[in-house]
Amino acid sequence: SSSSSSGSTGSCTSPAYANGATYATGALVRNGGSEYRCTVGGWCTVGGPYEPGVGWAWANAWALVRSCQ
Repeated sequence: SSSSSSGSTGSCTSPAYANGATYATGALVRNGGSEYRCTVGGWCTVGGPYEPGVGWAWANAWALVRSCQ
Protein backbone atom coordinates (compact mmCIF):
# COMPACT_ATOMS: atom_id res chain seq x y z
CA SER A 1 0.00 0.00 0.00
CA SER A 2 1.76 3.14 -1.22
CA SER A 3 -0.79 5.82 -0.40
CA SER A 4 0.74 9.03 0.91
CA SER A 5 -0.39 10.07 4.38
CA SER A 6 -0.27 13.67 5.59
CA GLY A 7 -0.80 12.85 9.26
CA SER A 8 1.06 10.69 11.74
CA THR A 9 -2.02 9.39 13.56
CA GLY A 10 -3.12 6.95 10.87
CA SER A 11 -5.34 7.39 7.85
CA CYS A 12 -8.80 7.08 9.42
CA THR A 13 -10.83 10.19 10.10
CA SER A 14 -13.97 8.40 11.25
CA PRO A 15 -15.03 8.92 14.89
CA ALA A 16 -13.97 6.46 17.56
CA TYR A 17 -16.54 3.78 18.35
CA ALA A 18 -18.59 4.47 21.48
CA ASN A 19 -20.45 1.62 23.16
CA GLY A 20 -24.13 2.50 23.41
CA ALA A 21 -24.07 5.19 20.73
CA THR A 22 -26.59 4.99 17.90
CA TYR A 23 -25.20 3.90 14.52
CA ALA A 24 -27.12 3.78 11.28
CA THR A 25 -26.34 1.37 8.46
CA GLY A 26 -23.35 2.78 6.57
CA ALA A 27 -21.85 4.58 9.58
CA LEU A 28 -18.06 4.51 9.77
CA VAL A 29 -16.17 4.17 13.04
CA ARG A 30 -12.67 3.34 14.13
CA ASN A 31 -11.94 0.89 16.93
CA GLY A 32 -8.79 -0.91 17.97
CA GLY A 33 -6.70 0.53 15.14
CA SER A 34 -9.07 -0.37 12.30
CA GLU A 35 -12.01 1.27 10.56
CA TYR A 36 -15.40 -0.44 10.32
CA ARG A 37 -18.64 0.22 8.44
CA CYS A 38 -21.99 -0.59 10.03
CA THR A 39 -23.93 -3.12 7.95
CA VAL A 40 -26.94 -3.69 10.27
CA GLY A 41 -27.89 -0.49 12.06
CA GLY A 42 -29.94 -2.08 14.82
CA TRP A 43 -27.12 -4.42 15.80
CA CYS A 44 -24.36 -1.80 15.53
CA THR A 45 -26.10 0.19 18.26
CA VAL A 46 -26.23 -2.73 20.70
CA GLY A 47 -22.48 -2.89 21.36
CA GLY A 48 -21.20 -5.64 23.62
CA PRO A 49 -20.91 -8.75 21.43
CA TYR A 50 -21.25 -6.48 18.39
CA GLU A 51 -18.44 -4.08 19.30
CA PRO A 52 -16.51 -3.81 16.01
CA GLY A 53 -13.41 -5.99 15.95
CA VAL A 54 -13.82 -6.96 19.61
CA GLY A 55 -17.16 -8.63 20.33
CA TRP A 56 -17.66 -12.26 19.37
CA ALA A 57 -20.47 -11.39 16.93
CA TRP A 58 -19.12 -8.11 15.53
CA ALA A 59 -18.89 -9.43 11.95
CA ASN A 60 -22.69 -9.82 11.91
CA ALA A 61 -23.10 -6.06 12.37
CA TRP A 62 -19.93 -4.49 10.95
CA ALA A 63 -17.64 -4.84 7.95
CA LEU A 64 -13.91 -4.24 8.27
CA VAL A 65 -12.96 -1.35 5.97
CA ARG A 66 -9.21 -1.00 6.52
CA SER A 67 -6.43 -0.73 9.05
CA CYS A 68 -5.77 2.76 10.36
CA GLN A 69 -2.07 2.24 11.09
